[in-house]
Amino acid sequence: MILNCGSLRVATPSFFDEIVKQVLVEASADRLEILRPTARARELAEKSADNRGVASRLSILEPAL
Repeated sequence: MILNCGSLRVATPSFFDEIVKQVLVEASADRLEILRPTARARELAEKSADNRGVASRLSILEPAL
């Protein structure tokens, strides 16, 4: 699954935790790719994936400048 965060302005821990949980844990997706996240969004997604033991299946693509 690809999540495009290019227009995302606000990122909350609960939003990214729920995305990681639903996609990587419950749906057992092979990979979650986050496209153009802010630095905060990247940090939250990586922390959630690490806490849930699925960090190896999370990819960050084209970080925002």
